[in-house]
Parts: sequence; structure tokens; C-alpha cells
Amino acid sequence: MRSVAPRHDKGTMTMRLTSRIYLVGSGWYGFGLTNDYDCHVYLVDCGSSAVLVDSGAGLEVDRIAEELQRDGFAPDQISHVLLTHGHADHSGGAAHFQSRYGSAVIASPRAGQFLRTGDEEAIALTLARNAGIYPPDYHWSACPVERTLEDQETITIGECRFTAINTPGHCSGHISFLLPTEEGDVLFAGDAVFHNGQVLVQAIPDCSIWEYRQTMRRLRDLRITTLLPGHLALGLRNGQAHIAAAARAFATLLPPRNIL
Repeated sequence: MRSVAPRHDKGTMTMRLTSRIYLVGSGWYGFGLTNDYDCHVYLVDCGSSAVLVDSGAGLEVDRIAEELQRDGFAPDQISHVLLTHGHADHSGGAAHFQSRYGSAVIASPRAGQFLRTGDEEAIALTLARNAGIYPPDYHWSACPVERTLEDQETITIGECRFTAINTPGHCSGHISFLLPTEEGDVLFAGDAVFHNGQVLVQAIPDCSIWEYRQTMRRLRDLRITTLLPGHLALGLRNGQAHIAAAARAFATLLPPRNIL
């Protein structure tokens, strides 16, 4: 089975995080690898195919593909795009990878509904544009969703087995992905929890402090090694400590520090 591992040529922009996982996109609230509006975009080497976890905002998707090619990845080997939630900075590139490379898009049932219909109101994009968070001419493309995952449902892709975990709070329909690896368990957390136990609370209709608290209670016993959030710093070792910090804060009935 041929691996999709890159060559690591001098001058490339991807960042190898573990034996299987690479950071291939990251914007202003990250490492500035790609478009400023992009979340962290992770690539997982699953053997003969690759998986993207989240897809960025979609404003410069070709730039992500070009960097992958420079590093020896073939973009058409990206068999799946796993989305943590529907917000535009995480899902805006999904339609491109689906239409250009045939990647199967996977999301929660709720996020899948938004994606299929292109519902910008449901993902708070209209609010975000009006607040100046996105440019006035930014639009989000509807996208076919091949499969939706319920809580604790798994999907096996090549040599990797991902488990979806419901993690609402930041928004409805938010899921995180748990992946056992040779170095330990990895949690792709999206915007559920960040380095040092921070969270992302926004004044949008489906952000819920109470659901955030319940999410941290559910995650606190995972014992993950690596925490890979949607923005800012990464927790490559002792990732569970960041979840524990958030859970302790919520236990006092006060939210942890907000990243914005």
C-alpha cells in the first residue's frame, strides 16, 4: 500500500506534526501558511489515501493544493474531507475538494444539512459579514455530503479509524474526531477547545455556554495525547491537560478564557 507521505523539500509550507499528520493550511489565527481566513487544515496520511480535517475558507484553495504538490502529495489522493462544523472558515473549501478531486465530504447531520442547502444564515455567515468578520463579497458554496456521522459513529479510511464525538457549544452540529495513532490518541477538536483550555464563545444564535460545559465533561476522560484545535497553538504532548483546564473552569460555572 503506497504511502502519501511527502518529501519535505526545502521551502515547502506544510508542517509535519506526527508520523501521520501534517498541518497544510492555517490563517491569521494560526501560522499564516495559507489564506488569512483559513482555520487549521490538517492532512492525515491513511496509507494509500489521505484525509483532510476541515478545509479552510475556500478563498485560496488552490494554494493549499499547490503546497501539497510541492511536498509530494497528490491532491487527488485526498479521498475524504472531514468537517468539524459548518462555519465558513472550516467548511468553505469543501465544495472545491469535492468537485475538483472527488473527495467525499463527511459532517454531522446538522452541518451536513447546512452544507447541502448552502444555508448561510444557519452558519451565522450573514451575521459575520455584517460584523466585518468576512469581506462583503464572500460567499459560501453548497456542497454534496456523502455521509453524516452520529455521536460515537466511526469511519475507517485506509489505515485510520476516526470516531465522531458530539461537541456542541461553540455551535450546533459541532463534532470532533478521535484518531488512535502510533504515538497515542489524537483529537481533532475544531473550535470545541483550544490550547490552555480556552474556548470560542460568540454572540451567535447556536452558541451555548451550557452545552460547552457539557462537552468538556464528556471530553475530560478521553486521555488523549495530542490536541489539534482549529486555531492558535497545538497541544502535541499531554493534550488532555488542555481539556482538563477547560473542564475545571466550567465546573466553577464560569466559562474559560475566550480566544478572541
